[in-house]
Amino acid sequence: MLFAAYFGVPAILVSGDKATCEESLSLAPNIETASVKEGINRGSASGLTREENKLFNDAAITCIRRGPVN
Repeated sequence: MLFAAYFGVPAILVSGDKATCEESLSLAPNIETASVKEGINRGSASGLTREENKLFNDAAITCIRRGPVN
């Protein structure tokens, strides 16, 4: 997200672990997030079920319908 912002590219969707999504929302409150895994410790994470991964698809559809974020 920060890399894109550096080049003036707006980020509309962040997908990652719960901590990544929370940090992204603190930096860009209007961004859509999809937490698709949860960190267990520094070196591992647990993936979510197929149903929970549907969150990513739903978030992407929301972004497409909403359009650009200023």
